[in-house]
Amino acid sequence: MKATGATGATGATGSTGPIGPTGAIGPGFNSYLNGKITVNKLNIPINTIIAYENVIIVGSDFSYNSTTGIFTINTTGTYVFDWKMAIAATPATLTTQVNMVLIPGSIFIAGMGVTATNPAITGSSTVYAATAGD
Repeated sequence: MKATGATGATGATGSTGPIGPTGAIGPGFNSYLNGKITVNKLNIPINTIIAYENVIIVGSDFSYNSTTGIFTINTTGTYVFDWKMAIAATPATLTTQVNMVLIPGSIFIAGMGVTATNPAITGSSTVYAATAGD
C-alpha cells in the first residue's frame, strides 16, 4: 500500500501566460430615431396614439408604422428613450399625460404628465430592456 505524505510548501508563482484572443465587441449605440410633430394637435381623445408626422431612423434597430403610429424594436437590447413635449395652453390651463406602452396589452413602460397654464416644454426618459418585436 502506498502512503500519502504531508503537503509541501507552495511553490513560486509561475510566469504570466500568453495574452488571449480579443473578445467580441460589446453593445453600443447602433440606432437612433427622432419623431417630430409640427402641426398643432387640438382635442386629442383620451387613450389615443399620437402619430408622428416625420420620423427619422438611423440604423436597423427600430421601425415605424406611420399609419398606426407604432414604433417597433427589431433588435433585443437595452434602450434609452428620451422624449420632450411642448404645450401651448394659453389662454386656458391644460393637463396632459403621455405614456409609452408595450402593444399588444398596453403594458405601461413609462410616462409623464404636466399641467400648464402658460406655454411649457417638458420631458422624460427611461431605460427599457426590450425584446425584438416590442
